[in-house]
Amino acid sequence: MKKLPALFAFVLLAACGSGNGTVHVKLTDAPGDFEAVNVTITRVEAHLAQPEGDAKSGWEVLAENPGTFDLLELQNDVTAVLGDASLPAGKYTQIRFVLTAAEVVVDGATHPLTVPSGETSGLKLQANFTVEADTEYEMILDFDAGESIKQSGNGYKLAPVIKLKSFNAEE
Repeated sequence: MKKLPALFAFVLLAACGSGNGTVHVKLTDAPGDFEAVNVTITRVEAHLAQPEGDAKSGWEVLAENPGTFDLLELQNDVTAVLGDASLPAGKYTQIRFVLTAAEVVVDGATHPLTVPSGETSGLKLQANFTVEADTEYEMILDFDAGESIKQSGNGYKLAPVIKLKSFNAEE
């Protein structure tokens, strides 16, 4: 008799089929010892690894041209909306940020941040989450400015520490 619940779940999943879920993408920051950390994000993508139904694996756009953000204004649960995306249902394994500019303000002086691969292959982070069809989610990405900025003899470098802070279905 234990096979009946498993059969019911299979029939229910088959009836649902593939589809899209909606993800609302937000950005926040942990505290840092700078006056400002400005980053210009031109694209945020998620990598679909195991699609459901007819979807193909690959990079899906989460946000296109979200803008320039001072990460230090995004502390203590303050978030900035990067964008909303309709994503194919399936399992996602990475998030990629494409940055075109970054700068840090220290003691009133603005310094450019070197961002290796920021404009080309982007900044990637491991982020395992699953999108189900006909479901809305809130995703909060924590860009830790304090841990991400390194000073060297040649100036400042951005070695991003970005984490998937939360990914929850909205009710």
